[in-house]
Amino acid sequence: MTKIDVRKIIEEKIPDFYKRLPETVAKLFELLISKILKVKELNKIFEIYHDKYNFEFIDSFFEYINFKSIVSTEDIKKIPAKGKLVCIANHPLGALDGLALLQTVGKVRKDVKIIANNILLNLDFLKELFLPVDSLSKKIQKTSINLIIDSLKRDEAIIIFPGASVARLTLAGIRDYHWKDGAFKFALKYNAPILPFYVSGKNSMMFYFANFIHTKLPNLLLAREILKKSNKSIELKVGELIEPENLKKRNLNIETIKQLLRNYIINIGKKKSASISLELDNEKLMPH
Repeated sequence: MTKIDVRKIIEEKIPDFYKRLPETVAKLFELLISKILKVKELNKIFEIYHDKYNFEFIDSFFEYINFKSIVSTEDIKKIPAKGKLVCIANHPLGALDGLALLQTVGKVRKDVKIIANNILLNLDFLKELFLPVDSLSKKIQKTSINLIIDSLKRDEAIIIFPGASVARLTLAGIRDYHWKDGAFKFALKYNAPILPFYVSGKNSMMFYFANFIHTKLPNLLLAREILKKSNKSIELKVGELIEPENLKKRNLNIETIKQLLRNYIINIGKKKSASISLELDNEKLMPH
């Protein structure tokens, strides 16, 4: 598919939708969703770059909407050029932070894929860079698990957002949801180094307030948020590479590892002097 097909998306997410409603009502709903998602505008862009694929498409798309992801040369050097790798990051934006991470890692190595939802995966010019996840249950599908394992066995890089969903507004500010275990289990089981990234940026207040109306509503606004980032930029910061043996020898449980790395990424964003090695050493002294 080289464009967003709203009917197909609805049929995938709500299989009996068109059977339950009169055709006229279903069509009106389809038009409303298309309007909210800014489908016409996005498909126009996709048509312009229909002959671009993967990293070339990302570069062209960013150029078209005048969106930039800024990464220092020093941070780029922290990305290993070869060998298995699990990249983790906070998830403030939705599609754009994923594409920005792909673009950044892609400057160093092309053997990288990202865990993403099926709507993006359905676009032909990006599907080689994506591994599917169920965007409703936020669970990694069994077929995707096998693909991730295959990638790591081939010494490739994968990008995972441990929070799965896009960050929401909380009393503590804009924060990811509770992080899932997957990224850390893959890294430990298959001896893959972990590379943390911090991604700056935020969505519109409309996006955050929509969550108070219904928790699924912000998902409908994500495509709209892409176009709201026209003529804007975000900053990516790369943390310390964490070797799996440094985690294993400290005998830390997954929950502790998640919390340490989540706090570490937040501190990178706050530009605090953060050292994950020091945090791990301090954690080693604490009882579990």
